[in-house]
Amino acid sequence: MEGKEMIDYSKIDLRKVYMKRHLEIAVVSIENDVLTLKVADQYYFGDEFSAQTNKHEFKAKSGLIIRLGEKLEWDEYSDILIIRRFWNLGNVNETTKCNVQNFADIMEAVNEYNETDGRGYEKQWPKGGDKYYYVGPFGEIIERIYLDDIFEEPRKTFGNFFRTREEAESALERVKKALKGIDENKLLREALEEAVAMYGKPGGPWNVPGDAGGWISKARKALEVGNE
Repeated sequence: MEGKEMIDYSKIDLRKVYMKRHLEIAVVSIENDVLTLKVADQYYFGDEFSAQTNKHEFKAKSGLIIRLGEKLEWDEYSDILIIRRFWNLGNVNETTKCNVQNFADIMEAVNEYNETDGRGYEKQWPKGGDKYYYVGPFGEIIERIYLDDIFEEPRKTFGNFFRTREEAESALERVKKALKGIDENKLLREALEEAVAMYGKPGGPWNVPGDAGGWISKARKALEVGNE
């Protein structure tokens, strides 16, 4: 028809139109603060595990990296989750271990990977002119404009440097709880154990949804609960 451009569908990879990258982690068991994990499912296109510059690894906004390798392994010293490059049902029982805090971080990264089709949320930040927040000496939340000068480096190095007021307020609450001696890992572990009771018994396996879901939000919320 005149005035309309014809589309050559033979040149379109329909897999990339209808299917997204996907990674699903399953919890096999929980013992004290140690979780045993396995990959329940994964999908990506050929060698393009990630949509970032390095196609073989995905870097989440938290800094945690999910990388293709020869076997499933969690490197707690480098915050890297290595997953098998050629995963199939024959590798379904391959496991690795991590603690409860690491697990929450891993699932946050997996959720970001799934939601963004391997692109990630992270953009270059901070840049000159960006707004940021930090916790002042009396517990107040202070808003500043980033100038990229030497006076801001100590805040960045110390970790007192946040994108949003909510992140700064959350950090302040964690400091308050630490000063009160609240065991955050215990609160998170209890929330995870409740999730196991709801979704399946240890030794399942039961699959963690690609969307971290309500139970991970509940586990995260447990970290914000303080003693009255």
